Amino acid sequence: ETMNPSFPDDQRLKAAAAIIESAERAIDLDPATPSAWSILASVYEPDGLMPDPAKRRAVIDRLAVVAPNSPLTALHTTGADLSAGRLGAVIERARELAEIPEAEQSAIDMLITALAREGRLDEADAWLRARVDATPLASPPLGSLVILLQQTGRVDEAEALLKERLAAHPADRRPTRLLEDLWRRTGRAELACTSGRQRLAAYPEGVRRSLQLAALDIECGDDRTAMATLRTLTEDPDALPAPQLLEAILLAQRLDAFTRGRDEFVLAMCDRYAAKQADVPMQVTTARALASTRLGRPDTESLEVIGRAMWTSEGGDSSLEGADHWILLASVLSDAYRPDLGAEALRRRVLDGPPLHADAQLRLATAAMAIDASSGDADSSIAFMRRLLERLGPWPPAATMTGVSTDESRALLWLSTIHALVGEDRGAAKVLEEVIRIDPESAMAKNNLGYALLTRGRLDAEVVDLIESAHRAAPDEPSILDSLGWLRYLQGR
Repeated sequence: ETMNPSFPDDQRLKAAAAIIESAERAIDLDPATPSAWSILASVYEPDGLMPDPAKRRAVIDRLAVVAPNSPLTALHTTGADLSAGRLGAVIERARELAEIPEAEQSAIDMLITALAREGRLDEADAWLRARVDATPLASPPLGSLVILLQQTGRVDEAEALLKERLAAHPADRRPTRLLEDLWRRTGRAELACTSGRQRLAAYPEGVRRSLQLAALDIECGDDRTAMATLRTLTEDPDALPAPQLLEAILLAQRLDAFTRGRDEFVLAMCDRYAAKQADVPMQVTTARALASTRLGRPDTESLEVIGRAMWTSEGGDSSLEGADHWILLASVLSDAYRPDLGAEALRRRVLDGPPLHADAQLRLATAAMAIDASSGDADSSIAFMRRLLERLGPWPPAATMTGVSTDESRALLWLSTIHALVGEDRGAAKVLEEVIRIDPESAMAKNNLGYALLTRGRLDAEVVDLIESAHRAAPDEPSILDSLGWLRYLQGR
């Protein structure tokens, strides 16, 4: 159920919770059950059902206590040894772990890495060949051997090995895929494309094959054919279920900007997806907003879609992972020369959407201000900061800024650092001027503004007054002393 994206998110989350519960019950019954620990750890991996590094670490730590000799514990320990440079221990343990199917690929990768670091490439080559010869069908050692041969300049040998393997086991498709990957890595993309089309031609006709052919055409630079395939595939509004419609949308987004009708197609498919599925994923929202922007449609259209997205399961996710979906949306719009629209999307999520965890709120708000800073829009970031103060009180919660007397001047002084780091000096100067206007005694704002002007080549009375007045207010502040010293140097004093 968790692997089927056509199921509602709440059903998939319940299934994930059931997986965790079942694994925990299995561990209670027998703490040495390896599959239960593997399942539990995989749930929390970065690409797992419920990514959570802290929980995954906790699972590994528990496993090390109750089952110190388990493969999962050994893999984790081996990885730590590899990072620490304990290569002898890695080589010894990885050889043993490679005999365990669920640990084979990771163990092989660590073994070959350790042998290569010790300069024992011949030994790595011999070990992999022995593994391949002992395996009736292609397996992880074959892929690792091909990469090793390529990296050591033996591309022809790698190609011959794969062709020999394919001739011996024609039903095994893995050598073909490895051969195509090898051709791509060695500048022979045309061979890989021809092989890929021949391979897919043998697949049963249907939606799956059409999508795979479109993906291959895009990879091979034939965007026109890919667009034609996608159009044919989506002619019938009811032919594609939501998951495959999403795949078609994502493929269309990869098409070259000069592909005729690309954005109109994406827009239509996103609307069709929304008609099929009420809970629209952020990928569809992002694709639609981008297509609408490229077509020059009114911003109100994109903002309406963005507003609805805040109340979907992904768009309304209050965690850092949920925040990352929004930052990706804003980045895509910024790359399409609409940073203002990207920043506005983030502002609306923070101010108008469901409550966020504190760390997610800080990430989104900071990202919005950074986008404003990068485009020199100090006014929007100042207005946003004031709305945050009205809505949330002192903000950002953990910021400590010296030389200011009010929450507003503290917040704006913090904002000026974002403009200084990400944007132009003019944006930071505008924010600092606003701090001084509302808090005339702010020594740090005067110092920062004076120093910024100084680095832009100004040495007039205003700059001198800013730095000297900051020094009079805070004579022992190191950063102010630094500015004053630089000023005196430039004055020849």
